[in-house]
Amino acid sequence: MSLGVKEISSASGVSGHTVRYYVRRGLLTPPQNAHNGYHEFTAADAHALSFIRRAQALGFTLAEIATILEMSRRRRSPCPMVRDIISHRIDEVGARLRGMRQLHQRMELALAQWRRMSDGVPNGHDICRLIESIALDADARESGGRAIWRARETPSGGECARSIARPQPRKA
Repeated sequence: MSLGVKEISSASGVSGHTVRYYVRRGLLTPPQNAHNGYHEFTAADAHALSFIRRAQALGFTLAEIATILEMSRRRRSPCPMVRDIISHRIDEVGARLRGMRQLHQRMELALAQWRRMSDGVPNGHDICRLIESIALDADARESGGRAIWRARETPSGGECARSIARPQPRKA
């Protein structure tokens, strides 16, 4: 069974552009037809495309996927490496999630404060009084961005944000 780019892309649900990109990156290694120079894809290539999509859904990069495919082609088990990558990726994603939760909390707190404030007009000292009313404590910036809010007086002497402290417990 020999498939062209159009056939394999429609069968696998990826664009022809993506199929060609994977060929250029070495993820797919179809032979070229000697008469017309077109790539001829097989069922094995369709299986590899399915594998690539699953690996991407788990957060693997194309470089990592290329390494996994190459190991498989050489009949070497990529499983230990795959476990290590996922283990590290779980830690990375967890850290990003914690950061996003903290950002979400800061945004909610800011919006709650801003609802109590009147609108301001820039006076040459302020850019946006709402944003300028919020300041992160220097210790929070140094401790990885933990949200420790403190009051800040605006240059125009206007209303400022209330202090809200939310220290996060440190992991042992």
